Amino acid sequence: EAALVPPGELTRVDGSVVGGPSRVDSRAVGGGLEPTEVKVNSRVWAGSMNLDQKLKVRVSRTGSKTRAAAIQRWIQTAIREEDVAHQTAVRSASVLVPWTMMLAVSAFGIWWLVSGGPGGAFAVALAILIGIAPVALAMSTSTALRIGILSAAERGLLIRAAEAFRSLASADSVMFNRVGTLTAGEMHVLQVAAVEDENPELILRVAGALMMESDHPVSAAIVRACRVSRDSGTGGGDVPHWIEVHHVEIDADGAFIGQAELPVANSDGEVEMRFVEASLWRPRDMSALDERMAVAAMGGGTPLVLSLRGRVRGVITVGDDIKPDAVDAVDALEDMDVDTVMITRDPYPVARRFADRIGIARVLAGITQNRKPAAVRGLRVGGETVVMVGGPDVAACLRTADVGVLMASGDGVEDLEIEESDAVSMRDRVGAIPDAIRLARRVHRTMDSNIVIASTYNVAVLAVSIAGVLHPLPAALLMVLSSLWIEWRSRRLGVTVERDFVGAFLRGRRR
Repeated sequence: EAALVPPGELTRVDGSVVGGPSRVDSRAVGGGLEPTEVKVNSRVWAGSMNLDQKLKVRVSRTGSKTRAAAIQRWIQTAIREEDVAHQTAVRSASVLVPWTMMLAVSAFGIWWLVSGGPGGAFAVALAILIGIAPVALAMSTSTALRIGILSAAERGLLIRAAEAFRSLASADSVMFNRVGTLTAGEMHVLQVAAVEDENPELILRVAGALMMESDHPVSAAIVRACRVSRDSGTGGGDVPHWIEVHHVEIDADGAFIGQAELPVANSDGEVEMRFVEASLWRPRDMSALDERMAVAAMGGGTPLVLSLRGRVRGVITVGDDIKPDAVDAVDALEDMDVDTVMITRDPYPVARRFADRIGIARVLAGITQNRKPAAVRGLRVGGETVVMVGGPDVAACLRTADVGVLMASGDGVEDLEIEESDAVSMRDRVGAIPDAIRLARRVHRTMDSNIVIASTYNVAVLAVSIAGVLHPLPAALLMVLSSLWIEWRSRRLGVTVERDFVGAFLRGRRR
């Protein structure tokens, strides 16, 4: 089913473009700050504004299943949640009212006895009752929190709960999963190195056959290179056009193990096809490799080692490009006194070289997929508030961290109903992380200062009212002004955040 979207109208469905290039403004549903050009096969989302030409969209989701509906559910859930500061403010406001009633009655009795008449005593009691501002105290956090969550959503970051917003504000470590988070675009094979008596093309073909069913970016890069090599006939007749593999499995360390049908010379020197044990694995250190293979593994990129019959036969290195804003984002985090950590399965020399290009302070290298949650837990046990940033492949790490941020890739996060993450960055930008922490800190500074201002005001009004200095009419005016002041401070947050984000965006473009 296809839907037509005329220029100047909102897209009402999620889907892919099947006709007509155009510019689309998708800021309302987590798109970029500027309109983007869409063409055939580009993804579009309900709530996006079509600006130029008529679009024909193949429908994939409608109604409550669209991204816009999911964003609305996230925001409503986050706003309903109460964090510690909001609970404190509401409890204080609820306690303030009965205590004020008791103080007003007591002050009325004392002033009647002192002054000898009920007139002055009534004015004191009335000033106490009118002057306090429980509403200002109760709303000192809720308005700022709501505006903060909405501001984050407008900038492509969905927060699941208010408490996650506070954890973002107190974060002192951000851990990045390397693949897909700090890197952009498709991974590609950089080089294939083989031992002296082995054909590099055979190494590549066996690796591609073992990883054929995997959807990991590294696997996709090797399979792609294998197909190009096969279709071009590289390697000549010594390399089979098609390699059969059986009983392929992935062990606990993430290695691909199977039986591959390869040409093997028998005792008579004749070549025949036999199934041999093949394994493809990512080294955690260089101790298992000889000097030549170790040099190849450290040449740059992610190394994978192919073993046949238990012997290392070659090394394939796969690389990708660093995201354009990665260096600026890491610098911004360091300027905010947030420690940056990269976790990867690559050996330490390879990982350290990559991290140095970006400026990341710490590297956890040689960590297999099943051990990554334990590494995150180790940082938390050490007293750090950890924000884990990664894709769906590290969902267990997102669940383990104080705040798990699911990072978009390509056209964005396809499914926002992901329970493992506390936040979803719908824009494929590393800069979304320092932006989110900066926003969370500003929101919680405003919330905390609002509580202090509202509490100080109420204590001061009670003191001067009990002393008989404050008249009921000025007390009423002060109560209204205090509530308006708290409201203005909270709403001003949205304007300040907008200015800071636009300034950061323009600075990034100038760089």
